[in-house]
Amino acid sequence: MTMEAVQQSILNDLALLGDSLNRMEYLLECGKETPGLSPTERAAAETVPDCQVNTWIDAKWSNGVLTLRTDSESLIVRGALALLEEIFSARSAAEIAGFACVLPETEAFSSLLNPVQRKGLDTVLRRLRAEAEREAAK
Repeated sequence: MTMEAVQQSILNDLALLGDSLNRMEYLLECGKETPGLSPTERAAAETVPDCQVNTWIDAKWSNGVLTLRTDSESLIVRGALALLEEIFSARSAAEIAGFACVLPETEAFSSLLNPVQRKGLDTVLRRLRAEAEREAAK
């Protein structure tokens, strides 16, 4: 499935859930289901600077393909990051560099997060795009 198709599937799921309470529950469940990072992996991962709580991103490139793992002390942020992992992980640098992630901009998603949480996710997305552009240029 393409990145666009995965993103659209997530947006469709959010739309089907209807009200914000159901969407919030969905995001929290995503956070509970993701394995996150062990304490040792957290120590080696990069901390996302614009987050209210400790949030980590572990982005590794191998042969131009991204392996993305994330974690957060906030369950809702962890769920939001799990959705980004679903979209971005196992993708080529060229795919990521050419992809416009609109998920955080949609009302059904953005209304579930406070401004600081949205800023942190924007930081993650900017970092992934910049890394993908550097990796694609190699």
